[in-house]
Parts: sequence; structure tokens; C-alpha cells
Amino acid sequence: MTPAPAVLPLLERIDLPSAAQPIWDRIAARGPVAPMIKVLANHPALLEAYWQLGVEVNDEPGIPTTTVHLLGLRTCQLDQSEYGWTQRLKKAHADGVDPAKIAALDDWSHSTAFDDDERVLLAFTDHLAARAPLAASLRAELGERFAPRQIVGVAMLVLYYVMNHKYVDVMKIRPVHQ
Repeated sequence: MTPAPAVLPLLERIDLPSAAQPIWDRIAARGPVAPMIKVLANHPALLEAYWQLGVEVNDEPGIPTTTVHLLGLRTCQLDQSEYGWTQRLKKAHADGVDPAKIAALDDWSHSTAFDDDERVLLAFTDHLAARAPLAASLRAELGERFAPRQIVGVAMLVLYYVMNHKYVDVMKIRPVHQ
């Protein structure tokens, strides 16, 4: 069975008003423009705002880039987002995330592949993605290990990914396999 097409067209740079093309250029400068961005380009002002938020939450959460990727991949698992997994996995490999850690994400709480900071952040990710209340012990451990800026950064990062997965599902955007 062929999957349903995206709800809206996947635009290219040439389809955008000239005033919106510079944001496309900034996005393209970081790598191939993903299908999700091509759909979001149907609303150039939101594309710009979304992109800026994405840059901030991905580049400035105050934790190592490899951990950012692990948390992103974990949200993909929890949300069952094939699109997110496909997009994030390419970046994780390019940035040197340990393949053993990626393989262990499904059962991270029983794995020895992760250090203590990663384990706390993965627990936080699981709670955020599930919209579950944080246990007092997890709140305490977050406060002991991470600065408030880092906790806010990780929370926004995880919730940004959850939002992306919901958007991709609703808009029927499919990954591009390369």
C-alpha cells in the first residue's frame, strides 16, 4: 500500500517569495533541506521562527552534541517517528555518536553503555515525552547534575522533537531514504 502524500506540497527555494529565500539559504547552508522544512515553507514567517528555535534548542542546550543526538533519537523511539529517526540518525552518525549507544537506546535503563549524566537525561526525556510527572528523585538528580539553563535547554530540546514528530504525522510527511 502506498503511503498517503503529504497534506501540503513540498516547496523548493524557487517557490518561495524572494523575501523568504534568505531563510531557505541559511537552512540549506547547514545541509540538505528536509521534507519537513519543505512543507513548513508554505508559511515563510513560521518557517523562519521555527528554524531559529530549532537552531537554539539543538545548538545551545548546554550538553554535549552526542547527548543531544541520543535524546533526539530516544524521542523518535517513544513517538514511533520513522521520519525523525531517519533524519536524526544521519546526523548522529556524522557527529560520532557511539553506535553501541544507539543500539542500546531501546533498553537504556538496563544498559551499561550510558554514563550517569546520560542516564538522568534519558529518564528526563522519557518523562517529558510521555507527559508524565517528574518524581522528586529525578528532579533532585537533575538539580544536582545540571544547571537550570541546561535543564531548560534539555526540556525545550525534547519538547521541540515531540512537536516535530506530531507535526510530521499530521502533515503526512515521509522520510527521504538515501
